[in-house]
Amino acid sequence: MENIEFALDSFRAVTYVKGNDRPVVLISPVPAFAPGESVSLLSHDEIPCFLAEKGKFLAGFVVDQEAALSGSKKEEISRFLNEMKAELKKVEVYFAPCLTFSHIIVSEEEIEGAMEQGYQPACKRTDGSDFLDVPLILLMQLRSLGIPMENIHLSRFDTSENPSLLYSSLNGDREYNLTVATLN
Repeated sequence: MENIEFALDSFRAVTYVKGNDRPVVLISPVPAFAPGESVSLLSHDEIPCFLAEKGKFLAGFVVDQEAALSGSKKEEISRFLNEMKAELKKVEVYFAPCLTFSHIIVSEEEIEGAMEQGYQPACKRTDGSDFLDVPLILLMQLRSLGIPMENIHLSRFDTSENPSLLYSSLNGDREYNLTVATLN
């Protein structure tokens, strides 16, 4: 089975699927600065988010529901982009496979809290159940920082809906998905 690959002008990302050999990597919060250097993230159902400016930097952040709703990752990403003196119109973003809204069931209190924060587009109600679209919340946050919509890309793979390819804590998996991104 082939790994999940995604490429942009600034970087290339590979998510290793179940059953395939994985590279031995050291997970480090330090961003990559030279072409050919990589950033690796381990995740279950959280959002592995990669940001890069071609030839300048590549960084990765794992964003869970709590961090998205609290805005803590948005603040961390904003600080990082400021430190890098990033040209926001040139920053490219990729959300690797993660859990999507149809699997993120939340309480009425949680959905109301998200709506109060201005995330109405990410709040969905059907058949009396409340769902939260965490990738959409992160997308909205990145847009509010000034990253153009056309520079933000989401994987078409949901970790829970692809149990033959990806690990999901929602499905009871303990192993993590590995995504390695390499700066161009």
